[in-house]
Amino acid sequence: MRIPDEEEIGNGAPVMDMNGDGNPEVIVNEICEGDNSGGRFTILTPVPGGWRVIGEGQDRPFFLKTRSRAGWLDYEEGGPGFCHTRGSNDGKGYRDAGRIEDTPGACSWR
Repeated sequence: MRIPDEEEIGNGAPVMDMNGDGNPEVIVNEICEGDNSGGRFTILTPVPGGWRVIGEGQDRPFFLKTRSRAGWLDYEEGGPGFCHTRGSNDGKGYRDAGRIEDTPGACSWR
């Protein structure tokens, strides 16, 4: 994964303050040509001298209204299907926090 430079961030990479500290995080979406998976995403947070990866997943993240105990927005990994991974940040980075079902029983195979 290539870290975006300042010009790219200013020209369209999704940027949002995900933990309310006043410093926006960057969501990098990687599209996989010829692959039906929908690509991958990486969430970066600013640190002195650069960026640190705090989350990664399939397709793209859809941010929820809920927050983790550490104050970070939760997300649902997007893409086709009816069972999605829920990401939650424990203050050190995003972790798998269970599943979200679009329809009842959609995750029962897990």
